[in-house]
Amino acid sequence: MDFMRIAIIGAGCAGLTTGAALAHIGHCVTCMESDGIKLAALEGGRYTIREQGVEEIMKDMGERLLFTGDISKAGGADALLPVTEWPEYRALDLNRIAGTMRTPVFLDGRNLLVSRKGQECRVHLHGYGKMRASLVRA
Repeated sequence: MDFMRIAIIGAGCAGLTTGAALAHIGHCVTCMESDGIKLAALEGGRYTIREQGVEEIMKDMGERLLFTGDISKAGGADALLPVTEWPEYRALDLNRIAGTMRTPVFLDGRNLLVSRKGQECRVHLHGYGKMRASLVRA
């Protein structure tokens, strides 16, 4: 199996669980979080969710599971997974981020970016999950 570098936007329940699982099977994962308090806790080794088994997996991941507040850390990633509904992520400069990635694939787990799919972007944008009318207005 070829392992990938994956950047996840959002280190809440969905982001941490996804990140831990992907790191556990060998991928290198960077979780990005905009909440400074949550980010400081994660960087300090404190876990911000209570999901059975995730804490144990995360303790063993070492350098395969990292945390940052800097979106530019998506550079070199093979895939970007936005799994948050935070409004600041709706206006991402997709082309700028894609230009720093090894493979410009965005797997949009919250359909935040799906309304921009028709725009001229150098990314492969795939939306999945439940579509919400409030997100399409972005």
